[in-house]
Amino acid sequence: MIDAVATEWIKLRTSRAAWYCLIAAAAMLPLAAAIAWTASQAWDALPPDERTGSISPLTQLAGWGMTLALGVMGALAVSREYTSGMVRTTFTALPSRGRVLAAKALVCGAVAPATALAVLVAVWWATRAVLGDRGMEGIPGPLTQEWEPIAAMAAEAAVFTLLGLGLAALTRSAVASIAALGALWYLVPMTVQFLPEPWNDRVGSVLPGGLAAQIASPGPTGGSVYGDLLPPWGAALTMALWALVPLLAAWPLLRLRDA
Repeated sequence: MIDAVATEWIKLRTSRAAWYCLIAAAAMLPLAAAIAWTASQAWDALPPDERTGSISPLTQLAGWGMTLALGVMGALAVSREYTSGMVRTTFTALPSRGRVLAAKALVCGAVAPATALAVLVAVWWATRAVLGDRGMEGIPGPLTQEWEPIAAMAAEAAVFTLLGLGLAALTRSAVASIAALGALWYLVPMTVQFLPEPWNDRVGSVLPGGLAAQIASPGPTGGSVYGDLLPPWGAALTMALWALVPLLAAWPLLRLRDA
């Protein structure tokens, strides 16, 4: 297993596509800093008696964007081998296909939350540094208050990465897996809003994009498109299921299919 993990680590760190995805995830930092700077300039331009307003939590915005970038990285970790034909070489060198899938999941499942955690902490620091002591709502508090939602969003990034990897293992197609991932990331949550009550909240509560908020901040989620019906432990369990079920479904198919 150690050899399989080492091989997948080499593949990931030498993959240009993976680096593009990681760069896209890291790009959330300058984007958040630019939004914070723009908001600070607008605030400073107002007369003191008119300075009211708020800013959206930028760590949440960064986490939302990163989930897609890292999910695509997970999908490409599998699908690009099928596209290039390298999968035959992989399965010849490592005949245990389940072990190959597990190694990919371990590597991607470690890189994604580490990347997300680093970027989210940097976004928290940049937001506080840029906005300073301005009296705007939405400015993040001390890290001791923010670490729980940051950690939950980093876990959510890992879930989307493993979800993308599992979908790619099932479909063996970059287009199909990324399209399904994108639908779960954006299209499905938007569509669920139009379901009749209480099904909009019930379905929205179990979608992968809304689980981090239910873990870190149980209770009403305000203007979120997701529901808030799960307790923290239920959201954590649902998060684990989103990550593991596609991988477990793909495991036997890898052994039944031709490479």
